[in-house]
Amino acid sequence: MECYDCALAGEHRTTVGICRSCGAASCAHHLHATDRTLRRPANPGVVERTNPARRLLCDRCHRAEHS
Repeated sequence: MECYDCALAGEHRTTVGICRSCGAASCAHHLHATDRTLRRPANPGVVERTNPARRLLCDRCHRAEHS
């Protein structure tokens, strides 16, 4: 599978991940990996998980969320 953004630009790069927001296939150049804290339902005790989860976004969705 090839990167969607690269294909639009006439380039060919292999996909390394899928955007969690829009589902576009992205290469390492267009993919942003961020940590996300997971939370449990409100119960007595610890609410947040100790290890963060990984969240992948394509360049376009990453820019939209941080604009």
